[in-house]
Amino acid sequence: MRWLGVDLGARRVGLASSEDDEGPAFALRTVTIADGGEVAAVLEAVGEERAEAVVIGLPIEMSGREGLAARRVRGIARSIAEARPGLRIVFVDERLSTREASAQLLASGKRGRAVRADVDRVAAKILLDVHLAAEARRRA
Repeated sequence: MRWLGVDLGARRVGLASSEDDEGPAFALRTVTIADGGEVAAVLEAVGEERAEAVVIGLPIEMSGREGLAARRVRGIARSIAEARPGLRIVFVDERLSTREASAQLLASGKRGRAVRADVDRVAAKILLDVHLAAEARRRA
């Protein structure tokens, strides 16, 4: 199954992909969006990548509750599902994924704007990797 990983931000959408359930995931790109452009950006990437399933980061609060940001992401996911019936959508807890992505980029020698430019797509890759690893453990 071809997967698309998505990190939905307020101004940017990070994208990653995997050609099958075994991985690996690859960071694709970050798309800058205007208000309401998230659905179009994800649907375009689904088409370009021929994705059959989408992993979307769900911004759970550190307390474990779903707040306004999580409700926003669930609403976007509903719109995506309505536009593409049959597309599988999976949520992954994205707590600390941006921090982990920043740490990976800093460890690779990137700084400042280079980190900000890549953090969303790397976070999408991390989310997709987490899901693929969980699926592999489930199948084992």
